[in-house]
Amino acid sequence: IWMGDDANDLRFTVSSPTNVAWAVTTGNRCAPNAWYHVAGTYDAVTDELRIYVNGELAGGNTNPRGGLVS
Repeated sequence: IWMGDDANDLRFTVSSPTNVAWAVTTGNRCAPNAWYHVAGTYDAVTDELRIYVNGELAGGNTNPRGGLVS
């Protein structure tokens, strides 16, 4: 999980052993100089990333290539 180019945007990125990567973002949701609880999840069955801010789903993205984990 890292801060994107926009100061209010957090991103959760995952990559495969072959360096195929994709990400999910919170959008402009996080204000500077504030504390947040942020968690990222990966579901191997649906191949979906999710990012949560303070326990609420902030974004989701399905891997367009599929097969991140074999």
